[in-house]
Amino acid sequence: MKIGKLPRRGYWLIHLICVALLAGGVFGIYSLSRNSYFSYIINQEGYEKTDEFEYQFYQDVDRALRYSELKQKLETNHELNLKKIVAVYPSGEGGQVMLSIQDALDFGKSIGLNFDAENRLVVGSEKVSIQDIYNFSEELGVEETTSVDDEGSVVTSEEQTEAETKVEDNKLWQEILSNETSAGEKALLLEIIYQLAEYYNLQHKLGISGEPRNFLYRFVYTNKEGEPVVSTNMSADIAASDLMQYNRFFSVASESGQMSFKLSQNMATNIFSTAANYGLMQGGTFEIVAAVDTEFSAMDQYREGLKDYRQVQILLVLLAFASLLELIVWGLSLVGLFQTLPREKKPFDAWYVEVVLCVFLVPIAAAVWAGVSIYNGFLMSYPVDVIGGIFIFILAYIPILNILFSFFRRISIGGLQKASLLSQMSHGLGMLFQGISKEGSYAGRTAIGLFGYIILNALFLIGAIIYIEHRWFHLFQGRWSDLQMRLTGIVCMGGLLLLNLLFLIQVIRKTCHREKIAEVVKKISEGKLEAKIDTTGMNGNERALSDLVNEIGDGLSKALVERTKSERMRTDLIANVSHDLRTPLTSIINYVDLLKREQLPGERVQGYVSVLEQKAQRLRNLTEDLVEASKASSGNVSVSWETINFAQLINQMNGEFQEKFEASGLREVTTMEHVPVMIQADGRLLFRVLENLYNNVCKYGMNGTRVYIDLKETSHKAIFTMKNISADPLNIAPEELTERFIRGDVSRSTEGSGLGLSIAKSITELLKGSFEIYLEGDLFRVRLVFSLAEEE
Repeated sequence: MKIGKLPRRGYWLIHLICVALLAGGVFGIYSLSRNSYFSYIINQEGYEKTDEFEYQFYQDVDRALRYSELKQKLETNHELNLKKIVAVYPSGEGGQVMLSIQDALDFGKSIGLNFDAENRLVVGSEKVSIQDIYNFSEELGVEETTSVDDEGSVVTSEEQTEAETKVEDNKLWQEILSNETSAGEKALLLEIIYQLAEYYNLQHKLGISGEPRNFLYRFVYTNKEGEPVVSTNMSADIAASDLMQYNRFFSVASESGQMSFKLSQNMATNIFSTAANYGLMQGGTFEIVAAVDTEFSAMDQYREGLKDYRQVQILLVLLAFASLLELIVWGLSLVGLFQTLPREKKPFDAWYVEVVLCVFLVPIAAAVWAGVSIYNGFLMSYPVDVIGGIFIFILAYIPILNILFSFFRRISIGGLQKASLLSQMSHGLGMLFQGISKEGSYAGRTAIGLFGYIILNALFLIGAIIYIEHRWFHLFQGRWSDLQMRLTGIVCMGGLLLLNLLFLIQVIRKTCHREKIAEVVKKISEGKLEAKIDTTGMNGNERALSDLVNEIGDGLSKALVERTKSERMRTDLIANVSHDLRTPLTSIINYVDLLKREQLPGERVQGYVSVLEQKAQRLRNLTEDLVEASKASSGNVSVSWETINFAQLINQMNGEFQEKFEASGLREVTTMEHVPVMIQADGRLLFRVLENLYNNVCKYGMNGTRVYIDLKETSHKAIFTMKNISADPLNIAPEELTERFIRGDVSRSTEGSGLGLSIAKSITELLKGSFEIYLEGDLFRVRLVFSLAEEE
């Protein structure tokens, strides 16, 4: 199959990206597998068959049962009765306090606790958890409480120990504690408020207050007083039998005594037990029916659960589709890698096929281990095993792919048989009898020598084993005498020791030779071209390699000499030409001076003489700069090292150039963090560097701007910085400004030779400092760095 041509690197990039994405896909599938919906999606089962659905169904049935219980306690004639007595608290001397729902509400108002318009507990505008109210009631505790049961009789609970007061800063709790009502009565009143809040909350969750719900129920039973009770969240026109038409329902009635359901057996049993615990089946006739509309038209927990289920389902489908697409691209990129495989041999292709197969077993074993690790991670939900397995598989995949490429190259160029160890051994065995030319390849000679070493080692080892354990070899008994056996053992054991000793010596010798070659090559790379390899005792490939390295060193030395000679000739040429220009130039300057003294008539003539004087002086300065640049670049300048106060020298330069700065419309701003700043340099040469920089600013600085001069110490270095705004646009690279005859003004309308910065840089480097130029728009900044002088 032919695919579009891309560079090999492109195929590699696409292939590795696909491998990484596939690994991410595996981890993504693992992450989704930990979701409770995963197995149901794989088995193509709907949301209504999941454990989450059944657990939500069980919770709603439990809520409906609890609501039915609260209805009995808080309602009268199917309506909430605030005046209904729901608890009795014993007062002093055998008296009793009747507590109604209204009493609890009044107590709540006294502590700032009320029900808002949506029947939610609030303190002011802040919501209060009904669980907190229950906890407060439990914390208060009473020595003895009395309540009224569903029949209206007084029920007394056992003595309870008073709980310790909460220590956290809770305003409502502080209000409860500060109320003068007794602790036992407060506990009962808070319990009533809790039950009323739970009553309202269950009405909302079950949809009794008017909100549509997917969960529907109808409980019909007889209470302890023998009165029929109906608790439902459906309209009156919907019969209980209609609920049994839904896809998920539970039903049990006293007439049949049997459960009817479309749920799991365990969940149906749990619901039946819960209903029995609430006592709905103890009064005689009862019918308990609950169902869920699996169309999920109402917005509730079931709809949210369906949404989560479908999100996981969509993610799984998208992940499977993406993985399939990545697998296709992975296959195409692999085909592209094989099609663009270079035909030339790689170093790895020289390895024996048998050795490569042995090496191949290592990544294969790693890949198998990674697969087992990933499988265990999926099975046992161990993310570490999955991540580790993916990582190990990717590490093993690269060498596996390269080994396959190696085999493909060997097959394509017909070198598979030649690279076989068995084939080489058979060929070498024939060459042992036929002889081998000294001009044979180094690899061939090494292979033959290795083959001979292996064969001799095997023969000597077998002979030594026969000598040591000759009693086990009945073949030689009665044929060889004890003397023959001893001689065989001595020869084989001695030969084994001698052969391996010679091999070890040869390995050590070649290792030493290679280290000697590597050491000389390192010296040559460091610029020590005179380094030579001592070839004494070398032979073969090491001797040839050493001779080549020595020739390389000689060639580099010759090239360096030629370059130095060429540089010196160029420097001498500039110096000689400059010297030859000085003599006639001096004469011209002198004669111009004589003409000025003659005071020739005519303003035009005086102007001509003035122009001649200016141009002659400019030519003289150019010649001197040219000579100085030649000397500085060649290092042909004497340096008198001394300790210099860099800060003092800068102050001196500022004083000398004060008038020039004012004439050029510049204002100097100097900042020195440390005074003095002592460095090792030549004062005369350093003065020349600063003079060139200051002159450069006067010539090319913009009129009416500032010149910033900074000097500071940092990390044993003295750093001098000068900044100014150029009058002309600096459309040039910073490194070009230090080249010879390069000037900041392209029009070359100002005076200057274009050598000032070049001379300054050469002298700075001669003084073992660094010279750097930075351009930021029209901002020119130069930076000099020198080492600080060591304190004596």
